[in-house]
Order: sequence, then structure tokens, then C-alpha cells
Amino acid sequence: MATKQSSQWVDLLRLPYSMEAEQAVLGSVLIDPAYMRDVMMAVSAQDFYIPLHRVLFEVMEGMENTREKPIDALTALDLLLKRRDKDGEVFLDEAGGRNYLFQMAKSVPSTANVMSYARIVREKAKSREGIALAQGIAETLRAESAEFEEISGDAGKLLQLLSGTSQQKVFSSAQLFRRFVEQMRKPLDIIETGMRELDFHAQIDKGSYVVVGGRPSTGKTALTVQFMLDIAKTRKVLYCSLETSADRLFQRGIANRSGVELRTLIRHELQREDEKQCVSDAMSPYVEKHLFYEAEAGGWTVEQVRSCALQLQSEVVFIDYLSLLEQGGKDMYEQVTLISKKLRTMAQNTGITVIALSQLNREAKGEMAGMHNLRQSGQVEQDADIVLILVRPDEPNRQGKIAPSQSKRYLRVEKCRDGASHVQIPLHFDGKTQRFTVIDEALEAKGLSWQAQGEEGEYPW
Repeated sequence: MATKQSSQWVDLLRLPYSMEAEQAVLGSVLIDPAYMRDVMMAVSAQDFYIPLHRVLFEVMEGMENTREKPIDALTALDLLLKRRDKDGEVFLDEAGGRNYLFQMAKSVPSTANVMSYARIVREKAKSREGIALAQGIAETLRAESAEFEEISGDAGKLLQLLSGTSQQKVFSSAQLFRRFVEQMRKPLDIIETGMRELDFHAQIDKGSYVVVGGRPSTGKTALTVQFMLDIAKTRKVLYCSLETSADRLFQRGIANRSGVELRTLIRHELQREDEKQCVSDAMSPYVEKHLFYEAEAGGWTVEQVRSCALQLQSEVVFIDYLSLLEQGGKDMYEQVTLISKKLRTMAQNTGITVIALSQLNREAKGEMAGMHNLRQSGQVEQDADIVLILVRPDEPNRQGKIAPSQSKRYLRVEKCRDGASHVQIPLHFDGKTQRFTVIDEALEAKGLSWQAQGEEGEYPW
């Protein structure tokens, strides 16, 4: 190898990297090209620190994608020399290059450990990226005109990097096909809300942006608390409330899971031993779960929510309410527009599922509430992957007067990018225990109560 290549290495030696791991990854593929597909799923060319290794990986990647020539040391060297002659990127002569590639293959401890070597290469690359971000944050903080929103964004990127979420934005067809094949080998991984009918019609994936709208007192918070408790069985969840205390949210969760009336919990009237046991049994599974409540989020920005979620490594974030997040803008419409755009970007870039609550504007008389009633709805309904609207139907009371139902609700799937839209799920809402249950309207029409269905999750009393 020539002097210019060596001088580049000396200039970069201060940053973390593993020469041995990089050589072992490339050498393993030279020995057995079948490993290249798996290696390409684990690392990219930019993860290699040594410039020659980076270009060599690009050459091998191109050979794997085109399948025009098999990957081996001689073929790779030939393409490297052609690239040198064309672009002048890599400085090595034919004899030195051949010797280096063959020695690299011979020095591999075991090709069976190629993915372990690849993980080392990726971890070192993440360390270098983290150093660059941290240095950028430090330099911005030293500046007299420091923009703290910019710093918060960079800090979020650093947390995202440390949490292991991918920042790659551009994919080739070959990469996407490999990902597709890999995904098909795995079981479906969706965010299950605990409401089977909803999960069937509106599949919530990782990185989805979901909006739950409803008029005041329809039970939006109670519904999302119920979703949160079911999701928290298998995933890390953060619930950001901008108007309800953490204690009150937790009490709602206790009522929902135990069947003890919320009023009893609020008034500290939990005296009966059977009720105490119900509470203990219902909430004990959640003690060790990664479930967090952020109930002092008033005045928070999207960037602060994002940083908190990344720090806690949350997979799902609830925001109650979307419009209460802090955001500059000339009016409320512009503020909500920017908040919605940022929440969608947060979900897409971090892979965190965002479920945001939103109030509805008052509908016209006789009009069924829908997506068009979302406050400042234009951008929200455009950005959201899924829009759910919780409505309370009007029903005649005993005197024959029309009034909102106290217990019946409809959960309407108003929008779903990859599923069914305009689906309506009938629900029974028990305000005393803050519990929603799917009802069968066919049974209801026959005079049978919703309790007669034997739905999963009903309480024995």
C-alpha cells in the first residue's frame, strides 16, 4: 500500500475502531461469499473506518447486488484497481493489494463468527458518530448565539443513536428485498391495543403516528389508558399527560384493571379486603414493567417528548393532548400544524409509535362526528397514519327525549393508511371502572346485555 493511504490512517487513529474486526468481516466474505447477505443487513460501507476497507465493502456489495461476478480476492482486487484508475480513491498497487487481501482472508479466526465481527464494526461506528454529535453539541453550547432547540434536536439524535434505532434514509431495491425476506421469516410484530377488533381493522405498526379524537367527556383518556396497560404487557411505554396528574392516571389504571370503582380510589375509601386484594392482583404485573407516566409535561415541546422517550427507550408514547404541546406560531392553526408534522417525523425517524389525543370541534346538529371535526384538522388528518374517533351516540331516554348515551360509544376508524377505513366498533363504557368493552349489537338488539357475551377481560363479579 502506498504512503497516502497510510497517512490517512495515522490522521484518524484517535477515533475508536477495530482494525481486526473490519479485516475479519471482509476476510470472512472473501472466504465464503454466502455470508455477504447477512453482513449487508448488519453494517454499511460507512461503518468501516479504514478508507480502503470502506471502498472494498462497496465493491463487494456491488458484486453481491449484480451477481455478475462471484466475490473472491482476485475479482475484488480487479474492481478495486479499476476504481483506483477511474477515481483515484484507493492507492495500492496490484502486488501489494493481492497480498493484503489474501493475508486478510488468512487471518480470520473463524468465519462462523462473522456476525459478531460485524457487530463490533457497527458499535465502533456508532461510537464515532456519537463523538461527532457530542462535539457538535459542545461547540453549539460554547457559541454565544446558541439555539437551544437545535441543541435539543442534536441531543435527541445522540440518544437515538445510543438507543440503536436506525438513521438510514435511502435504501436500494436489493436492500429492501433482503429486508422483506427477513421480515417474512419472522412473526408479525404489531402494537396490540388489547382490543382485538381494532387490531384487526387498523394495524398499528412500530413508528406509526396515531390520532385519537373525541368530544370532551367521551372517555378518550380512559380509552388510551386502557390501551396503554395492554401495550405495556410486552413493550416499554411512556404516557405524557399535559393536564392530568400521574396519581390520577394511575388510579384510572387501577380501576380499569381491578374493577374497583374509581371514586373509591379517589376518596381513599379502599377498606374491604377483597377490594384490596383485587387491586394488588391487578397491578402487581405492572410493577416490573417499563411503564412511565410524565404528568408534568405542560409546556413541553415535541423535542422534549422525543428526548424523554429516547432516554427511557420507550417503544410507544401517548400524548394527552396534542394541542397542549408548546410550539411557536402566529396562530393556533400554525402551531398545531407544526406540532403534527414534528410528531410524524419523530415517529418515522425513531421507530417510536406515537398515539396523540385530540379534541374535536363541535359538530353541526344531527351530524356524526368525524375526522373533519379534529381541531385544526387539515395537517393532523394528513400526517396521521391512523385516525380514531370516539363518539357518544344520541339515544332516547326514559322520557323519550334525545340525549347523549351515558354508556354506549362508537370507536370509528376514520383513516388507516394500510387497512380498513370507516369501520365502526361498538363499545360499552363503564365510567365507574373506566373500562371499555366491545359489544355485539346483534345480541343487544335481542335484548341481551353486553355482559352476556363472555368477552375476554371481563371481571368475575
